[in-house]
Amino acid sequence: WEALQYASRSLRSDRALVRAAVRQDGMALQWAGPVPRADRKLVLQAVHRTWRALQFAAPELRADRGVLRRALRQDVECLRCAGAAVLMDKALLLIAVQRSGSALQHAAPLLQADRELVKAATRQDPMALQFAAPELQADRDLVLSAVRQNPKALAFAAPSLKGDRQIVAAVQGDAEALRLVRGDLRDGAESGHWDSSFDVFPSLDSWHDRLRGNL
Repeated sequence: WEALQYASRSLRSDRALVRAAVRQDGMALQWAGPVPRADRKLVLQAVHRTWRALQFAAPELRADRGVLRRALRQDVECLRCAGAAVLMDKALLLIAVQRSGSALQHAAPLLQADRELVKAATRQDPMALQFAAPELQADRDLVLSAVRQNPKALAFAAPSLKGDRQIVAAVQGDAEALRLVRGDLRDGAESGHWDSSFDVFPSLDSWHDRLRGNL
């Protein structure tokens, strides 16, 4: 198949010859002429061999949902080669983030602000929170769910949530995550002085309520 790179221009445009080459190795597509690169069946065959062949397909095929689905079966990194239209396809991106939450980094900005997609991504990999739109990094429920799976995801939460008592409670056992916590709450978390029944640090009001209940 490597011999294709030394073939004449006319032979590189010969679909039968290119098809035989990609049957051996999908990367042979890189030496194909424009016509074979725009041949959907031939590109599907190449991508089936290796998702990396996608980068050599014609632009319209890099935006073809069927071709991308074939590539996604192998590695979500194929989205690096995808056309812009595909990165706006929520259904396709849902498939990708369910395989690897980090695929969220390739989504169009509009989809990085889509709560359903971000929730699916952070469920698969809490650290995918870093690729979410700022407004979702400030979404308390999303962040709480993420840090409960991996406290280090707190690094990508909005500053306002790093002072949220319940979120701080969720990362109490992780020294690295605690360094990101607001100072006054970090002291309480490190000393372990909190109200575990409410999953928050005890406030004066909560102690007063308890004292009244014991009277």
